[in-house]
Amino acid sequence: MELAAKLQIKPGTRVAVLAAPADGPDLAGLGPLGTDPAQAGAVIAFARRRADLAEAVSPAVEAARDDRLAWIAYPKAGQNQPSSMIDVKFRVL
Repeated sequence: MELAAKLQIKPGTRVAVLAAPADGPDLAGLGPLGTDPAQAGAVIAFARRRADLAEAVSPAVEAARDDRLAWIAYPKAGQNQPSSMIDVKFRVL
């Protein structure tokens, strides 16, 4: 299954990608990419560390509240990188 389908991104949807790491996944097949979450039907925000989370979450939560697709991507535990994201609890206020 291709990435767009896994993320439920429909063809033609404008996708805002925020703080994507240079060594991250290839997102070119997702559709029209941009960086302005206000103009996107889907928002993908990346956070490598807990300290990055507050900045990453804000546009994604805003998109979700506006009934747009929102994803927050973070490193899996054990990916040969230190991560302080383990056991982070998410709460939408």
